Amino acid sequence: MPHCNRLGLSLLLVATLGAPTSAQSRIYVDAAAPTSGDGSTWAKAFPSLQSALSAAGPGAAVWVAQGTYSGGFTVPASVTLVGGFRAGDTRVTQRDVGDNATILDGGDFQRVLVLGNASVVDGFFVQRGRAGAPGGGGALCLGGSAVIRNCGFLANNITAGRGSALYVGRDSSGRGADPLVENSLFVDNGNGTKLGHAIDVEYSAGTFRNVTVDRNRDNGLHLQNGCTTRIVNSTFTNNSGRGVCHIDAATQPTLSHCHFFGNTIALLHYRGVDYTQLAQVNALSYATNNIEGDPRYTDPSKLDYSLQPNSPLIDAGTNVPGAATLDVDGNSRWLDGKRTGTANIDIGPIEFSNLYLDLLGTPKAGNTVRIDSDGATGTPMLMAVALQVAATPFFLPQLGFVHADLGTGIVLGWANVGTAVPVAIPNGLPAGTAVVFQGVAGTATWGNSSDPLDVRLQ
Repeated sequence: MPHCNRLGLSLLLVATLGAPTSAQSRIYVDAAAPTSGDGSTWAKAFPSLQSALSAAGPGAAVWVAQGTYSGGFTVPASVTLVGGFRAGDTRVTQRDVGDNATILDGGDFQRVLVLGNASVVDGFFVQRGRAGAPGGGGALCLGGSAVIRNCGFLANNITAGRGSALYVGRDSSGRGADPLVENSLFVDNGNGTKLGHAIDVEYSAGTFRNVTVDRNRDNGLHLQNGCTTRIVNSTFTNNSGRGVCHIDAATQPTLSHCHFFGNTIALLHYRGVDYTQLAQVNALSYATNNIEGDPRYTDPSKLDYSLQPNSPLIDAGTNVPGAATLDVDGNSRWLDGKRTGTANIDIGPIEFSNLYLDLLGTPKAGNTVRIDSDGATGTPMLMAVALQVAATPFFLPQLGFVHADLGTGIVLGWANVGTAVPVAIPNGLPAGTAVVFQGVAGTATWGNSSDPLDVRLQ
Protein backbone atom coordinates (compact mmCIF):
# COMPACT_ATOMS: atom_id res chain seq x y z
CA MET A 1 0.00 0.00 0.00
CA PRO A 2 1.29 3.54 -0.72
CA HIS A 3 1.29 4.65 2.91
CA CYS A 4 3.78 1.88 3.75
CA ASN A 5 6.28 3.35 1.29
CA ARG A 6 5.89 6.79 2.85
CA LEU A 7 6.35 5.21 6.25
CA GLY A 8 9.64 3.73 5.08
CA LEU A 9 10.83 7.22 4.15
CA SER A 10 9.84 8.43 7.61
CA LEU A 11 11.81 5.66 9.26
CA LEU A 12 14.85 6.56 7.17
CA LEU A 13 14.57 10.10 8.46
CA VAL A 14 14.72 8.75 11.99
CA ALA A 15 18.02 7.07 11.23
CA THR A 16 19.58 10.41 10.33
CA LEU A 17 18.66 11.79 13.73
CA GLY A 18 19.75 8.85 15.86
CA ALA A 19 18.47 7.95 19.29
CA PRO A 20 18.01 10.68 21.90
CA THR A 21 20.91 11.15 24.26
CA SER A 22 20.48 10.78 28.00
CA ALA A 23 20.31 13.79 30.24
CA GLN A 24 23.28 14.25 32.52
CA SER A 25 21.00 14.08 35.56
CA ARG A 26 19.57 10.70 34.57
CA ILE A 27 20.64 7.58 36.44
CA TYR A 28 19.87 4.07 35.17
CA VAL A 29 19.03 0.97 37.22
CA ASP A 30 18.65 -2.59 35.94
CA ALA A 31 18.39 -5.58 38.27
CA ALA A 32 19.98 -7.72 35.55
CA ALA A 33 23.03 -5.46 35.11
CA PRO A 34 26.58 -6.41 36.20
CA THR A 35 27.65 -5.25 39.65
CA SER A 36 30.28 -2.84 38.29
CA GLY A 37 27.90 -0.28 36.76
CA ASP A 38 27.93 3.42 37.63
CA GLY A 39 24.41 4.25 36.40
CA SER A 40 25.54 6.52 33.57
CA THR A 41 23.87 4.50 30.77
CA TRP A 42 21.68 1.42 30.44
CA ALA A 43 24.80 -0.56 29.54
CA LYS A 44 26.44 0.64 32.77
CA ALA A 45 23.30 0.61 34.92
CA PHE A 46 23.39 0.19 38.67
CA PRO A 47 21.99 -3.22 39.61
CA SER A 48 21.02 -1.75 42.99
CA LEU A 49 18.24 0.80 43.33
CA GLN A 50 19.66 1.86 46.68
CA SER A 51 23.00 2.72 45.03
CA ALA A 52 21.21 4.87 42.46
CA LEU A 53 19.20 6.73 45.09
CA SER A 54 22.36 7.38 47.09
CA ALA A 55 23.95 8.91 43.99
CA ALA A 56 20.91 11.02 43.05
CA GLY A 57 20.99 14.73 43.78
CA PRO A 58 18.11 17.21 43.54
CA GLY A 59 16.67 17.24 40.03
CA ALA A 60 17.92 13.77 39.12
CA ALA A 61 15.69 11.24 37.35
CA VAL A 62 16.27 7.57 38.20
CA TRP A 63 15.04 5.25 35.42
CA VAL A 64 14.45 1.69 36.61
CA ALA A 65 14.14 -1.35 34.33
CA GLN A 66 11.64 -4.14 34.93
CA GLY A 67 12.48 -6.52 37.75
CA THR A 68 12.09 -6.91 41.50
CA TYR A 69 14.01 -4.66 43.87
CA SER A 70 13.95 -5.72 47.51
CA GLY A 71 14.40 -3.47 50.49
CA GLY A 72 13.12 -0.24 51.97
CA PHE A 73 13.93 2.91 49.98
CA THR A 74 14.03 6.61 50.78
CA VAL A 75 13.44 8.80 47.72
CA PRO A 76 15.42 12.02 48.31
CA ALA A 77 13.85 15.45 47.97
CA SER A 78 13.35 16.61 44.36
CA VAL A 79 14.33 13.22 42.89
CA THR A 80 12.10 11.51 40.30
CA LEU A 81 11.91 7.70 40.33
CA VAL A 82 10.47 6.19 37.14
CA GLY A 83 9.75 2.49 36.52
CA GLY A 84 8.25 0.29 33.80
CA PHE A 85 11.17 0.39 31.35
CA ARG A 86 12.90 -2.23 29.29
CA ALA A 87 16.64 -1.70 29.49
CA GLY A 88 17.51 0.45 26.48
CA ASP A 89 14.36 2.58 26.37
CA THR A 90 15.03 6.22 25.55
CA ARG A 91 11.65 7.85 26.22
CA VAL A 92 9.13 7.59 29.03
CA THR A 93 6.41 6.83 26.49
CA GLN A 94 8.24 3.65 25.46
CA ARG A 95 7.71 2.03 28.84
CA ASP A 96 4.87 -0.34 29.72
CA VAL A 97 4.10 -0.29 33.44
CA GLY A 98 2.00 -3.46 33.26
CA ASP A 99 4.10 -5.64 30.95
CA ASN A 100 7.47 -4.43 32.25
CA ALA A 101 6.55 -4.68 35.92
CA THR A 102 9.01 -2.87 38.18
CA ILE A 103 8.39 -4.16 41.69
CA LEU A 104 9.50 -2.62 44.97
CA ASP A 105 9.16 -5.39 47.55
CA GLY A 106 9.29 -4.93 51.31
CA GLY A 107 9.52 -8.67 51.96
CA ASP A 108 6.64 -8.37 54.47
CA PHE A 109 8.97 -7.01 57.17
CA GLN A 110 9.80 -3.37 56.30
CA ARG A 111 8.26 -0.20 54.91
CA VAL A 112 8.84 0.03 51.17
CA LEU A 113 9.07 3.80 50.55
CA VAL A 114 9.72 7.03 52.42
CA LEU A 115 9.01 10.04 50.18
CA GLY A 116 11.05 13.23 50.36
CA ASN A 117 9.64 16.67 49.61
CA ALA A 118 8.93 17.20 45.89
CA SER A 119 9.95 13.62 45.09
CA VAL A 120 8.11 11.70 42.36
CA VAL A 121 7.44 7.95 42.18
CA ASP A 122 5.98 6.92 38.82
CA GLY A 123 5.37 3.44 37.40
CA PHE A 124 5.97 0.92 40.21
CA PHE A 125 4.25 -1.90 42.01
CA VAL A 126 4.78 -1.31 45.73
CA GLN A 127 4.12 -4.55 47.56
CA ARG A 128 4.49 -6.52 50.77
CA GLY A 129 5.51 -3.61 52.94
CA ARG A 130 5.01 -3.81 56.69
CA ALA A 131 5.43 -0.98 59.18
CA GLY A 132 4.61 0.12 62.70
CA ALA A 133 3.31 3.52 63.79
CA PRO A 134 2.47 5.91 62.33
CA GLY A 135 1.68 3.47 59.50
CA GLY A 136 2.27 3.44 55.77
CA GLY A 137 3.48 -0.08 55.05
CA GLY A 138 3.74 0.79 51.37
CA ALA A 139 4.76 4.44 51.60
CA LEU A 140 5.18 7.19 54.18
CA CYS A 141 4.73 10.87 53.27
CA LEU A 142 5.40 13.31 56.11
CA GLY A 143 5.22 16.97 55.11
CA GLY A 144 6.12 18.20 51.64
CA SER A 145 4.53 17.65 48.26
CA ALA A 146 5.49 14.25 46.86
CA VAL A 147 3.86 12.76 43.74
CA ILE A 148 2.72 9.16 43.31
CA ARG A 149 1.63 8.38 39.75
CA ASN A 150 0.89 5.22 37.76
CA CYS A 151 1.57 2.93 40.73
CA GLY A 152 -0.03 -0.14 42.26
CA PHE A 153 0.03 -0.67 46.04
CA LEU A 154 -0.56 -4.36 46.72
CA ALA A 155 -0.67 -6.46 49.90
CA ASN A 156 0.93 -3.94 52.23
CA ASN A 157 0.31 -4.10 55.99
CA ILE A 158 0.87 -2.32 59.28
CA THR A 159 1.36 -3.58 62.81
CA ALA A 160 0.37 -0.24 64.38
CA GLY A 161 -0.86 3.15 63.25
CA ARG A 162 -3.02 3.65 60.15
CA GLY A 163 -2.69 3.48 56.41
CA SER A 164 -1.66 -0.05 55.47
CA ALA A 165 -0.67 1.15 51.99
CA LEU A 166 -0.05 4.89 52.44
CA TYR A 167 0.16 7.23 55.42
CA VAL A 168 0.17 11.00 54.88
CA GLY A 169 0.85 13.26 57.87
CA ARG A 170 2.92 15.98 59.54
CA ASP A 171 6.70 16.12 59.58
CA SER A 172 8.78 16.77 62.71
CA SER A 173 8.23 20.53 62.38
CA GLY A 174 4.46 20.12 62.38
CA ARG A 175 4.06 20.86 58.67
CA GLY A 176 1.35 18.83 56.95
CA ALA A 177 1.82 17.13 53.59
CA ASP A 178 0.24 17.96 50.24
CA PRO A 179 0.91 14.96 47.96
CA LEU A 180 -0.61 14.24 44.55
CA VAL A 181 -1.69 10.61 44.05
CA GLU A 182 -2.83 9.96 40.48
CA ASN A 183 -3.63 7.07 38.12
CA SER A 184 -2.92 4.49 40.82
CA LEU A 185 -4.34 1.31 42.37
CA PHE A 186 -4.62 0.35 46.04
CA VAL A 187 -5.62 -3.31 46.24
CA ASP A 188 -5.65 -5.98 48.99
CA ASN A 189 -3.88 -3.90 51.62
CA GLY A 190 -4.28 -4.50 55.36
CA ASN A 191 -5.62 -8.02 55.02
CA GLY A 192 -2.46 -9.69 56.35
CA THR A 193 -2.43 -8.09 59.81
CA LYS A 194 -6.16 -7.21 59.79
CA LEU A 195 -5.35 -3.53 60.31
CA GLY A 196 -6.25 -0.64 58.03
CA HIS A 197 -7.15 1.69 56.54
CA ALA A 198 -5.67 1.44 53.03
CA ILE A 199 -4.88 5.19 52.91
CA ASP A 200 -4.79 7.46 55.95
CA VAL A 201 -4.43 11.25 55.79
CA GLU A 202 -4.23 13.53 58.84
CA TYR A 203 -3.18 17.13 59.47
CA SER A 204 -2.64 17.42 55.70
CA ALA A 205 -4.12 18.29 52.32
CA GLY A 206 -3.33 16.16 49.27
CA THR A 207 -5.07 15.36 45.99
CA PHE A 208 -6.28 11.89 45.00
CA ARG A 209 -7.14 11.86 41.30
CA ASN A 210 -8.18 8.88 39.16
CA VAL A 211 -7.39 6.36 41.89
CA THR A 212 -8.96 2.91 42.41
CA VAL A 213 -9.17 1.62 46.00
CA ASP A 214 -10.43 -1.98 45.99
CA ARG A 215 -10.63 -4.97 48.35
CA ASN A 216 -8.77 -3.42 51.28
CA ARG A 217 -9.17 -4.00 55.00
CA ASP A 218 -11.36 -1.41 56.79
CA ASN A 219 -11.85 1.96 55.08
CA GLY A 220 -10.48 2.79 51.66
CA LEU A 221 -9.52 6.39 52.49
CA HIS A 222 -9.54 7.68 56.08
CA LEU A 223 -9.40 11.43 56.83
CA GLN A 224 -8.89 13.06 60.22
CA ASN A 225 -7.45 15.99 62.18
CA GLY A 226 -8.10 18.94 59.92
CA CYS A 227 -7.56 17.53 56.43
CA THR A 228 -8.40 19.54 53.32
CA THR A 229 -7.95 16.61 50.97
CA ARG A 230 -9.27 16.80 47.39
CA ILE A 231 -10.71 13.55 45.99
CA VAL A 232 -11.81 13.47 42.35
CA ASN A 233 -12.49 10.90 39.62
CA SER A 234 -11.70 8.05 42.02
CA THR A 235 -13.44 4.78 42.84
CA PHE A 236 -13.85 2.98 46.16
CA THR A 237 -15.04 -0.61 45.85
CA ASN A 238 -15.31 -3.77 47.92
CA ASN A 239 -13.47 -2.49 50.99
CA SER A 240 -14.40 -4.17 54.28
CA GLY A 241 -15.27 -0.83 55.92
CA ARG A 242 -16.39 2.33 54.16
CA GLY A 243 -15.19 3.76 50.89
CA VAL A 244 -14.27 7.08 52.52
CA CYS A 245 -14.27 7.88 56.24
CA HIS A 246 -14.33 11.48 57.55
CA ILE A 247 -14.42 11.61 61.32
CA ASP A 248 -14.00 15.16 62.62
CA ALA A 249 -15.39 18.67 62.16
CA ALA A 250 -11.97 20.18 61.46
CA THR A 251 -11.58 18.04 58.32
CA GLN A 252 -12.96 19.77 55.20
CA PRO A 253 -12.32 17.60 52.12
CA THR A 254 -13.85 17.86 48.64
CA LEU A 255 -15.34 14.80 46.96
CA SER A 256 -16.26 15.14 43.30
CA HIS A 257 -17.10 12.70 40.50
CA CYS A 258 -16.22 9.64 42.59
CA HIS A 259 -17.74 6.17 42.57
CA PHE A 260 -18.75 3.73 45.31
CA PHE A 261 -19.70 0.06 45.15
CA GLY A 262 -19.66 -2.98 47.40
CA ASN A 263 -18.09 -1.43 50.50
CA THR A 264 -19.25 -3.58 53.42
CA ILE A 265 -20.32 -0.98 55.99
CA ALA A 266 -21.17 2.16 54.02
CA LEU A 267 -20.28 4.36 51.08
CA LEU A 268 -19.02 7.09 53.38
CA HIS A 269 -18.72 7.79 57.09
CA TYR A 270 -19.37 11.38 58.17
CA ARG A 271 -18.63 12.40 61.77
CA GLY A 272 -20.17 9.39 63.48
CA VAL A 273 -22.83 8.54 60.88
CA ASP A 274 -22.55 5.87 58.19
CA TYR A 275 -24.07 6.92 54.86
CA THR A 276 -25.39 3.95 52.92
CA GLN A 277 -27.32 5.95 50.30
CA LEU A 278 -25.75 7.93 47.49
CA ALA A 279 -28.19 10.79 48.02
CA GLN A 280 -26.84 11.21 51.55
CA VAL A 281 -23.30 11.50 50.21
CA ASN A 282 -24.13 14.04 47.50
CA ALA A 283 -26.13 16.12 50.00
CA LEU A 284 -22.90 16.92 51.85
CA SER A 285 -21.69 20.46 51.22
CA TYR A 286 -18.36 19.20 49.87
CA ALA A 287 -19.66 16.31 47.70
CA THR A 288 -20.86 16.66 44.08
CA ASN A 289 -21.66 14.39 41.14
CA ASN A 290 -20.68 11.13 42.83
CA ILE A 291 -22.14 7.87 41.49
CA GLU A 292 -22.57 4.22 42.47
CA GLY A 293 -23.17 0.84 40.80
CA ASP A 294 -21.23 -2.12 39.48
CA PRO A 295 -18.08 -0.66 37.87
CA ARG A 296 -17.85 -3.56 35.42
CA TYR A 297 -14.09 -3.99 35.63
CA THR A 298 -12.74 -6.49 33.12
CA ASP A 299 -11.01 -8.87 35.56
CA PRO A 300 -10.02 -7.38 38.92
CA SER A 301 -8.87 -10.80 40.19
CA LYS A 302 -5.97 -10.40 37.75
CA LEU A 303 -5.54 -6.67 38.49
CA ASP A 304 -7.23 -5.84 35.18
CA TYR A 305 -9.21 -2.73 36.09
CA SER A 306 -9.90 -1.74 32.50
CA LEU A 307 -13.55 -0.92 31.85
CA GLN A 308 -16.08 -2.94 29.90
CA PRO A 309 -18.05 -0.95 27.29
CA ASN A 310 -21.11 -0.75 29.58
CA SER A 311 -19.23 0.55 32.64
CA PRO A 312 -20.86 3.53 34.41
CA LEU A 313 -17.36 4.97 34.96
CA ILE A 314 -16.90 5.83 31.26
CA ASP A 315 -17.04 9.60 30.64
CA ALA A 316 -18.29 10.08 34.24
CA GLY A 317 -15.34 12.14 35.50
CA THR A 318 -14.58 15.82 35.34
CA ASN A 319 -11.79 17.23 33.19
CA VAL A 320 -9.36 18.70 35.71
CA PRO A 321 -6.72 21.12 34.35
CA GLY A 322 -3.24 19.74 34.87
CA ALA A 323 -4.33 16.10 35.12
CA ALA A 324 -2.21 13.43 33.43
CA THR A 325 -2.89 13.16 29.70
CA LEU A 326 -2.11 9.42 29.67
CA ASP A 327 -3.63 6.78 31.92
CA VAL A 328 -1.72 4.09 33.82
CA ASP A 329 -1.71 1.86 30.70
CA GLY A 330 -0.40 4.61 28.42
CA ASN A 331 -3.77 5.32 26.79
CA SER A 332 -4.80 8.85 25.91
CA ARG A 333 -7.07 10.59 28.42
CA TRP A 334 -10.23 12.72 27.99
CA LEU A 335 -11.87 10.52 25.34
CA ASP A 336 -15.41 10.35 24.06
CA GLY A 337 -15.83 6.76 25.20
CA LYS A 338 -19.62 6.78 24.85
CA ARG A 339 -19.42 8.34 21.37
CA THR A 340 -21.75 11.22 22.21
CA GLY A 341 -19.61 13.98 20.70
CA THR A 342 -18.16 15.15 24.04
CA ALA A 343 -14.82 14.03 25.47
CA ASN A 344 -14.82 13.46 29.24
CA ILE A 345 -12.29 11.72 31.43
CA ASP A 346 -13.32 8.39 32.98
CA ILE A 347 -13.38 7.63 36.70
CA GLY A 348 -10.42 5.53 37.82
CA PRO A 349 -6.87 5.00 36.54
CA ILE A 350 -7.72 3.39 33.17
CA GLU A 351 -9.46 5.23 30.32
CA PHE A 352 -11.86 3.35 28.04
CA SER A 353 -11.10 3.92 24.36
CA ASN A 354 -12.65 3.03 21.04
CA LEU A 355 -9.17 2.78 19.51
CA TYR A 356 -6.14 0.89 20.81
CA LEU A 357 -2.90 0.21 18.95
CA ASP A 358 -0.52 -2.69 19.47
CA LEU A 359 2.73 -3.83 17.87
CA LEU A 360 2.89 -7.39 16.57
CA GLY A 361 6.37 -8.74 15.81
CA THR A 362 9.94 -7.75 16.65
CA PRO A 363 10.81 -4.16 15.70
CA LYS A 364 14.20 -4.71 14.11
CA ALA A 365 15.84 -3.46 10.92
CA GLY A 366 14.85 -5.69 8.01
CA ASN A 367 11.78 -7.12 9.75
CA THR A 368 8.15 -6.56 8.91
CA VAL A 369 5.94 -5.83 11.91
CA ARG A 370 2.22 -5.21 12.10
CA ILE A 371 0.40 -2.33 13.72
CA ASP A 372 -2.79 -3.84 15.09
CA SER A 373 -5.88 -1.76 15.87
CA ASP A 374 -8.73 -2.67 18.17
CA GLY A 375 -11.85 -0.94 19.41
CA ALA A 376 -14.87 0.28 17.44
CA THR A 377 -14.42 -2.18 14.58
CA GLY A 378 -14.93 -0.78 11.09
CA THR A 379 -14.51 2.88 12.04
CA PRO A 380 -12.37 4.91 9.59
CA MET A 381 -8.92 5.79 10.91
CA LEU A 382 -6.01 8.13 10.23
CA MET A 383 -2.49 7.50 11.50
CA ALA A 384 0.17 10.01 12.49
CA VAL A 385 3.76 8.76 12.18
CA ALA A 386 6.25 11.01 13.94
CA LEU A 387 9.86 11.02 15.02
CA GLN A 388 9.24 12.47 18.47
CA VAL A 389 6.69 12.61 21.24
CA ALA A 390 5.21 16.09 21.66
CA ALA A 391 6.84 18.01 24.50
CA THR A 392 3.38 19.30 25.41
CA PRO A 393 0.47 17.13 24.20
CA PHE A 394 -2.39 19.15 22.74
CA PHE A 395 -6.10 18.51 23.13
CA LEU A 396 -8.45 18.11 20.17
CA PRO A 397 -12.13 18.49 21.14
CA GLN A 398 -14.00 15.17 20.85
CA LEU A 399 -10.77 13.32 20.03
CA GLY A 400 -8.57 13.56 23.14
CA PHE A 401 -4.89 14.39 23.52
CA VAL A 402 -2.42 14.07 20.64
CA HIS A 403 1.01 12.93 21.85
CA ALA A 404 2.79 12.44 18.52
CA ASP A 405 4.85 15.49 17.51
CA LEU A 406 3.19 16.32 14.19
CA GLY A 407 5.95 18.78 13.39
CA THR A 408 8.29 15.81 12.86
CA GLY A 409 5.86 13.48 11.11
CA ILE A 410 3.19 12.84 8.54
CA VAL A 411 -0.49 11.87 8.64
CA LEU A 412 -1.54 8.87 6.56
CA GLY A 413 -4.73 7.21 5.47
CA TRP A 414 -4.99 3.85 7.26
CA ALA A 415 -7.13 0.76 7.38
CA ASN A 416 -10.32 0.75 9.44
CA VAL A 417 -10.29 -0.10 13.15
CA GLY A 418 -10.07 -3.84 13.71
CA THR A 419 -7.38 -4.52 11.12
CA ALA A 420 -3.60 -4.90 11.25
CA VAL A 421 -1.32 -3.16 8.75
CA PRO A 422 2.15 -4.50 7.82
CA VAL A 423 5.06 -2.09 8.20
CA ALA A 424 8.42 -2.93 6.62
CA ILE A 425 11.37 -1.63 8.64
CA PRO A 426 14.21 -0.65 6.29
CA ASN A 427 17.60 -2.33 6.60
CA GLY A 428 20.40 -0.32 8.12
CA LEU A 429 18.48 1.40 10.90
CA PRO A 430 20.44 1.19 14.16
CA ALA A 431 19.06 -0.28 17.37
CA GLY A 432 17.51 2.44 19.50
CA THR A 433 15.95 4.26 16.55
CA ALA A 434 12.44 5.26 17.54
CA VAL A 435 9.23 6.26 15.80
CA VAL A 436 5.81 7.15 17.23
CA PHE A 437 2.46 5.97 15.88
CA GLN A 438 -0.83 7.49 17.03
CA GLY A 439 -4.17 6.96 15.39
CA VAL A 440 -7.45 8.84 15.29
CA ALA A 441 -10.70 7.02 14.56
CA GLY A 442 -14.21 8.37 14.31
CA THR A 443 -17.12 9.64 12.29
CA ALA A 444 -18.70 13.03 11.71
CA THR A 445 -20.16 12.97 15.24
CA TRP A 446 -17.49 11.37 17.45
CA GLY A 447 -13.83 10.43 17.53
CA ASN A 448 -11.09 8.95 19.73
CA SER A 449 -7.33 9.27 19.66
CA SER A 450 -5.37 6.10 20.36
CA ASP A 451 -2.58 5.39 22.76
CA PRO A 452 0.76 6.70 21.42
CA LEU A 453 2.72 3.64 20.26
CA ASP A 454 6.36 4.62 20.76
CA VAL A 455 8.40 1.93 18.99
CA ARG A 456 12.12 1.48 19.66
CA LEU A 457 14.10 -0.72 17.28
CA GLN A 458 15.95 -3.61 18.90
